[in-house]
Amino acid sequence: MNSIGFSAGPYPGSSTRNVRAGTLDDTSWLHPTVHFWTRSKQPWVALPKGAQSFETQPVDLLGFLLSPTANTIQ
Repeated sequence: MNSIGFSAGPYPGSSTRNVRAGTLDDTSWLHPTVHFWTRSKQPWVALPKGAQSFETQPVDLLGFLLSPTANTIQ
């Protein structure tokens, strides 16, 4: 299964395709599965209950992005 990532650039050897979120016409099918840099989120932003989140960038970001957890679309 391929994943769709929203980031600044591709990683060599990854099957992830990077798409800028603003270019999507229909986002009704899109459900974020992980949230980064939540320490600086606005107080009114509510993360979904049980969502995987990181207050900062994971120490091993590349390892996370290549893991099965990061490569799923829900």
